Amino acid sequence: MLAIYGKLKNEKRFRMYNLKEDCFVERKIFVTLFHESQKDELQEDVDYMNKHNPNYIFELRKV
Repeated sequence: MLAIYGKLKNEKRFRMYNLKEDCFVERKIFVTLFHESQKDELQEDVDYMNKHNPNYIFELRKV
């Protein structure tokens, strides 16, 4: 399973991202999970998010 993590550039820790609610979450139960087969499409989405949100850093990670 994969999830999107993100943080503000000045923060120390990455937090899990809930794509449906468009917010960061603290608990894994609220994170949006994706299957490994969607990795290429998700990486494009993460690249888009990084390009259009210069104050944030987003990453795709295994959960």
